[in-house]
Amino acid sequence: MKRITGATRIAAALLIGSSALALSLARPAAAQIVPPQRNGIDFSIAALSAAPVWSVGFSHVISPALDLTAFYSYQSVGGTTAGLLDVGVRYHFPLTPAGADVWLSGALANASSFSGFGSSTGFSVGAGASLQFTPALSGYAAGSLVALSGTSNAVIDAGVMLQLAPRVAGKLGYVTFAGNGGPYLGIDLSLP
Repeated sequence: MKRITGATRIAAALLIGSSALALSLARPAAAQIVPPQRNGIDFSIAALSAAPVWSVGFSHVISPALDLTAFYSYQSVGGTTAGLLDVGVRYHFPLTPAGADVWLSGALANASSFSGFGSSTGFSVGAGASLQFTPALSGYAAGSLVALSGTSNAVIDAGVMLQLAPRVAGKLGYVTFAGNGGPYLGIDLSLP
């Protein structure tokens, strides 16, 4: 079996991430979706405000307890297009039982014409947890406070992940943002 080098991993992540961004720019998005697992890329579509919300999220382990995270969501409603970009870190508590994970997150956030914010830059803080129910099924929940231009809104994300292949999982969840909530479907790709 051939080993994948760090440079190859980074190149693959950039290729997949830029492809996902290009695809998401071709359509609408608006929620906060970061993969609940530690090394992964997540693509999802949610139903909020009567228009689809397209999202791509990324997480990468940088130390045993710390991940680099990013997500971008995009939505177009009634001729108005909006995007939300969030880049930060996620700290995992090391004293959790096997099959469980608890984390805190912090990030810089930027919104363009987003419902409840307008165009602005600020930050987000959050917490979450995941629990493995069976080898193929996990549940997760996370909450964040996004503060931009003196306005803050809560994002609540909860769902389940079903392992479909060794590095592929399907997601079904519910997300709320700025008073709007709706279900979403997604796919999560694990990175080696």
